[in-house]
Amino acid sequence: MRRYLNFEGLHVKEQTASAMRAARFSLCERLFADQPPPTNGVLDVWSLESLEPLFALNWQEVSPAPSALTRRLRAKRAVRENLQRDADCLSPYEHALIERILAYGGITTLDTADDFDAALALRNRLWCDIGGMDGRPAIRLDPALEQPIRDAFSRYDHLIIRTRVFTFDAMIRAMLYAAGFLDDQLPRQRFCEEVLEEDPADPQANRLARNFVEAAYDCVLYANCRLLLHEALALPETFVEQLAVRGANIPPMTPERMLGCMNGLLPEERTAMYTLKRALQYALRPGIALEDAADDLKLLTKQGVGFDTLHQVASEMLCVMPTSAIDYALRSLINQTPRWL
Repeated sequence: MRRYLNFEGLHVKEQTASAMRAARFSLCERLFADQPPPTNGVLDVWSLESLEPLFALNWQEVSPAPSALTRRLRAKRAVRENLQRDADCLSPYEHALIERILAYGGITTLDTADDFDAALALRNRLWCDIGGMDGRPAIRLDPALEQPIRDAFSRYDHLIIRTRVFTFDAMIRAMLYAAGFLDDQLPRQRFCEEVLEEDPADPQANRLARNFVEAAYDCVLYANCRLLLHEALALPETFVEQLAVRGANIPPMTPERMLGCMNGLLPEERTAMYTLKRALQYALRPGIALEDAADDLKLLTKQGVGFDTLHQVASEMLCVMPTSAIDYALRSLINQTPRWL
């Protein structure tokens, strides 16, 4: 989703991947947990004034109309006509959330930051509304869309295209892990060619590709470009400015390195991460997961954070004083982790 929180000026401990995920979900709870239950469908219940900002996002092509009723009917027709292809091209988190909604009778709670981003994307598609349920944020699918979506999901062609979506998504996430960000033009082109097997110049194919990349990846608009971000990249504008001066540090890709990027761990990072986890094990504060702590430190290192800052962040994760083993592990992490700059 288009990044909706700004982490500039915050302490570096608030710029870790896990802290940014927590901030996104905290916003979701503040906005929706205490709200009325989500409605049966934004196109039936919301006022036209409330719908216009969603129309302006152009996830559906809703042409102008001489009356509010006609405008609403055109939006419904656009959703209905595009539903099968949109269902094929949902982001992985959107697809999983829709499956959960259908399994739970049309409504389900939002439990993670990824759920929240998927819910926002589904609302942009005019499929769902977000509200509160029993003090928790929740999402409801328009009941008129339940059976059409079930039918779309049950097609053999849907299975085929979802397989291609899975492969494409793994490739893009690997590239984001390697470089930190991507201009969205090449991913959109490759989505059209490799997933849809259509001409990128086709307006409908381009709409599907644009919606997919915006739903699937963290992104910002910068200098008239849409940039897809690794979710851990806390300060994308600063990063791009530094990149213009210093250049990117993208390691050469081999099949082994590509697989490592897909799994979020390059071959040369393995030893340092193993050493770091051994040093942090049993030393973390309650509620801090070992995997999250180690990944946060590694991803800060990829953004160019030095030893002193990394040591400070690590210290705030600990329930003990930092040991020489932890210091050694942090220095090894810095020495062995390829940086994005």
